[in-house]
Amino acid sequence: MGSRLMHAAIAKQLMAKFSQLGMAFMIGNEAPDVDKISQMSKDETHYLVPSDRGTRRVDLQAFLLEHPETLSDSFALGYYTHLLADEVWLTDVFMKVVPSQDDPRRATVLERYYQDFKKLNPYLVHKYGLQPLPATATDAVPADFADRACVEKLIQDYNADFIGETIGDLEVLNSTQIDVYIANVVHLMTKVIDSGIFVEK
Repeated sequence: MGSRLMHAAIAKQLMAKFSQLGMAFMIGNEAPDVDKISQMSKDETHYLVPSDRGTRRVDLQAFLLEHPETLSDSFALGYYTHLLADEVWLTDVFMKVVPSQDDPRRATVLERYYQDFKKLNPYLVHKYGLQPLPATATDAVPADFADRACVEKLIQDYNADFIGETIGDLEVLNSTQIDVYIANVVHLMTKVIDSGIFVEK
């Protein structure tokens, strides 16, 4: 699934289009990754369910059933945007560049794939004008979402992506591919916000 800064780039593009979207939307776009620092599993935070395509899929409909307020709640809309972006990533990027689970090359490719995430961070920061999140971003998170300490750590991890630089050429991903992916999700979400009709699968 896409990196924290890819999700931030999507959020920032949408915030430029829709003035009603603010910090709650931005932090909502990062919120599903709280699984890395909380007791919630990735399956829980990302609504992942089995599929027959070689990867799990994001159950967007399950999220919408749990959160009927999504269109009018900026945090929930950001969370949904992250989930939709992850589903697009799985089908349009991940499945095209990472070998199947029974392929002996998979482990090596995955290692290079995650290194490319780090190498892409400076590009994403400069291309999309990204900024670290302020400490006050925690105020935009609903109190019942997660422990405040987890949210603070999530923001710290996000801000750490702006520090340092991993040198080297991209080996699995490429910048054009990432730009197309970001533009595709922004286009899908623009249609959702304009029409009020969600992508559910």
